Amino acid sequence: MAWATGLDRKETLRALTERRHRQQVHAEAARAQRLGATGAPFIVVNGRYGIPGAQDSDAFLVVLRTAWAESHPEAMASAGEAPVCGPDGCAVPAAG
Repeated sequence: MAWATGLDRKETLRALTERRHRQQVHAEAARAQRLGATGAPFIVVNGRYGIPGAQDSDAFLVVLRTAWAESHPEAMASAGEAPVCGPDGCAVPAAG
């Protein structure tokens, strides 16, 4: 059975034999270890959070929500400028 990877065979062989990406691989492995990686699988989210091993969807959801909240902080609006949110979404006041 042949596996198609979409990689150029000669280029891939050269990259492996010349160890072209060795520094990048070592740097990424060191970063993962700082986040707690001790084996595989290990998923890095937003470059800051690590999810080790096989986890259930709740574990992923906690990390993803934390990363989202960190990268999308809520801004405080002054009176009269706050969006109004309901079950169907938010109505944002027009800029004026």
